[in-house]
Amino acid sequence: MSSPGPAVAVQRPDWRRYFIVTLLISLLALGLTGLVAWTERQREDARAEADLYNLALLLVDDVGGMFSRTESLIHSADNYYADAVTHGGIDAARFNTFLDRQLQQIPAALAVMVLGPDGVARFGSRSTRLGVNLADRAYFIAAREGRGRGLIFDGPLQARGSDVWGLVIARRLDKPDGSFGGVVAVTLKTEALGQMLAKLRLGPSGVAVLRGFDMAQIARHPHLETAGMGAGSTLVSQALRDHIREQPQSGSYVSTSPLDGVRRIYAYRQVENYPFFVNVGRAEDDYLSSWWRHSALLLGLCAAIILITALAARRIYQSSLRSREAAVRMQLAIDGANLGIWCLDLADHRVTASERCLALFGLPPGAPPPLDHFLDRLPDDDRQRVELAIAEALRSGGDYRQEYRVILPDGTTTWAYAHGRAVRAAGGRVVQLHGVVQDITQRKASEQALDASRRQLEALAESLRHANAELRRSEARYADAMEATNDGLWEARLQTGEVFFSPRYSRMLGYEPAELGKDMHSAWLDLVPPDERGQVQAEAERMLGASGHYELEFRMRGKDGRHRWILSRGMVVERDADGRPLRAVGTHVDLTARKEMEIELRAARDAAEAASRAKTAFLANMSHELRTPMNGIMGLTSLALRRADDPRQREFLDKIDRSSRQLLGLINDVLEISNIESQRITLDEADFTLGALLAKTQAEIGAKAHEKGLALQLAQPPAITALALRGDEKRLRQVLAKLLDNAIKFTAAGAITLRIEPMNDTPAQLCLRFEIQDSGIGIAPDDIKRLFSAFEQADNSSTRQYGGAGLGLAISKRIVHLMGGEIGVDSTPGEGATFWFIVCLQKGRSVG
Repeated sequence: MSSPGPAVAVQRPDWRRYFIVTLLISLLALGLTGLVAWTERQREDARAEADLYNLALLLVDDVGGMFSRTESLIHSADNYYADAVTHGGIDAARFNTFLDRQLQQIPAALAVMVLGPDGVARFGSRSTRLGVNLADRAYFIAAREGRGRGLIFDGPLQARGSDVWGLVIARRLDKPDGSFGGVVAVTLKTEALGQMLAKLRLGPSGVAVLRGFDMAQIARHPHLETAGMGAGSTLVSQALRDHIREQPQSGSYVSTSPLDGVRRIYAYRQVENYPFFVNVGRAEDDYLSSWWRHSALLLGLCAAIILITALAARRIYQSSLRSREAAVRMQLAIDGANLGIWCLDLADHRVTASERCLALFGLPPGAPPPLDHFLDRLPDDDRQRVELAIAEALRSGGDYRQEYRVILPDGTTTWAYAHGRAVRAAGGRVVQLHGVVQDITQRKASEQALDASRRQLEALAESLRHANAELRRSEARYADAMEATNDGLWEARLQTGEVFFSPRYSRMLGYEPAELGKDMHSAWLDLVPPDERGQVQAEAERMLGASGHYELEFRMRGKDGRHRWILSRGMVVERDADGRPLRAVGTHVDLTARKEMEIELRAARDAAEAASRAKTAFLANMSHELRTPMNGIMGLTSLALRRADDPRQREFLDKIDRSSRQLLGLINDVLEISNIESQRITLDEADFTLGALLAKTQAEIGAKAHEKGLALQLAQPPAITALALRGDEKRLRQVLAKLLDNAIKFTAAGAITLRIEPMNDTPAQLCLRFEIQDSGIGIAPDDIKRLFSAFEQADNSSTRQYGGAGLGLAISKRIVHLMGGEIGVDSTPGEGATFWFIVCLQKGRSVG
């Protein structure tokens, strides 16, 4: 065993070089790890936002469909109620059965009821508590005080006498005279709405909420039991309020919920045609779980690289230091063996040892100490092994070799290697054991360091193998994903025309990759039809040069000779110093199936238009046939009225006469619009004066205005009253009569004014602007868009109050257009309306 020896000055290697290399490698590993994690996070956020938008769209369709079915139920109950009242009364049992049968069509509905003018539930489904007074409910008050026939939403509110929450959808009922007749209301269970929300898969911490425009919560999944956070709660994040204010239709945002403190990404969308919106959210901890695992794996790999780099640098530094020490010690070993020598005498079990040997065991020089003094310096496990080895050597007379640890008096531990040989007496009995001992502490440390370095290198190699395997799996997933999208990828060198493409690019056209060339012409342009090729190439080059990207649809010839429609997208990814495109990448998508569907849809549209024309012709023919029996009914009714003396009978005959005239007017209007749509009418040209036209119009309409107590005022410049004009006086008077009749119908009190203003007066022609102003109910801006359509009114629900089929304005519009003019309306709800039209008439000769 080597003795400690004299102290030797060893020049240490420069540690700063190892530190700088380790730091650079660590920073590079951290930077790459952070970049990969950040990129993956952006992808996860984008994917979550797209998924939530689609889920919100599906939920809006479900909720809107349920509201639409509920609205249909209300319309059915309204029609049933009105028909029953009109025809003599309501059979309560039959009406309740009808309501119950209608309610079964909507599983989410709790009850449907009809309240009388006093707010008492008179009719309803099986679950309705008849006789209860609900006059204090907000929806009843709104229906009673309002004049509109639109839907009224109230809630969520708790049903009386139960703990069930519901959303009430109601509508006003009018009596035949237009007065308030009650309310029909349907109650939807918020629990059923919550079950609809629960169908979405949003993760353990996901949430779906249905709210009104006032932010009141209608239903929520999962339901919160906390007081004040259930149905009707308006507690929402400020982020939602800000986004609703800026983007009321739909949008997305990230926010921490004030209800449960969970941070989520949300997507909201308005329920079309109804004052509600849905809001779905997914917790970041749910949709980022795989990202967290991946990031942890990347961070662990980064930490392992940093640790291994640091340990390797440290080991290399220590190895370099030990190498220098070993060189110095080797030189000292050459100068002297530096071994400890010992001899064990079996007679007294004492050990005669050199000073180097005694110093190795921390024993003072002097008389030979007992063997136990040496063994006492060994740990128990090493001592037991050494004693057995000494006993075996003495018994067999063989060699003795052992490595063991020595614990010095100061607590430090060294390693020693002892080698001995038995000495026999003349009779062959072993009497002594001679040997040497050497300090192998440095050698043991080197072996342990080398063994640790070897294990670390093996671990590093294993980590690298795992990383390479993960990289290969990621590449395989990317390839599978691109194959699943069914898109062909391409890359083009724009200066050389060289093209690289994926196998899918060629196979969607029926080619194998090797069958297409690697240049722009053989792989792309030569497959485009010749008459389209130049335009497609020019447009692609123009868009790439101007905006850096393009999206075009064109045809390409497949291997089977058929042309397939392709959606091509491209983007410039490299430019030269002057900004000219050098390299572009993009995709090809096969659109053939969609294009063929578009062709089929166009054919279906043409067929529908032909059917519409056939319908118009049928209506025109049938209207002629209907007027003959109708005139007969009217004539016979008139004769019966002359001979009837019973007041009750005369009342019935009067109603038949009025209904017949209304029906005849409707038939005439249907015939008129059918003739216009089928282009069966032509305009007559004749000379007339504006004064005569107005006199006839006033004679025709004045009586109707007088019956309602309305003033009919005519305002026109005197200069044009006697001016001779040439045109179709009958059609012009027809338009004025229908617009004035419409104004009288929707005006309860006040005056109706007809103004005529000249425009663009030339020697041959005069353009006139006619305005019919009333003080009636007015028209909402959203209703004006469909006002001049056939069978449409400003509010279809008002048909039973004001009558009519919505044909008068449609006929007026078509006649004005036939005259080459234009027609329109200006109105404010509650302040009346002004209908106007402009026509240009030729100047005629004086009319005698």
